[in-house]
Amino acid sequence: MTRQQSGLIALAGPLSNLVLALGFLGLFPLVQGVPFLALTCRIGYGINAWLGLFNMIPLGPLDGAKVIAWEQRLVVGDRTYSVPLVFGLTLAVALVLVFIVPF
Repeated sequence: MTRQQSGLIALAGPLSNLVLALGFLGLFPLVQGVPFLALTCRIGYGINAWLGLFNMIPLGPLDGAKVIAWEQRLVVGDRTYSVPLVFGLTLAVALVLVFIVPF
């Protein structure tokens, strides 16, 4: 497996957690009348937001370390992105989800 493949695989986990957290957050207003579904959305949001944040810590076997060890650029189509920029944006979104979005 190449470094790029490893980096993309490592980035996919936290990004999927953030997408799921946003999905649960978006569903919450629609299911507020049903207590079980509202609780499920709150718990799903909280768990996925924290997992996305925790996984991006750049230590040991966590995905953040693999993303940082990856090449310093990411080519998507005709654009080139900095991996630390991608890491920073992921971390920023996770921090917003966990600490700023009131639930």
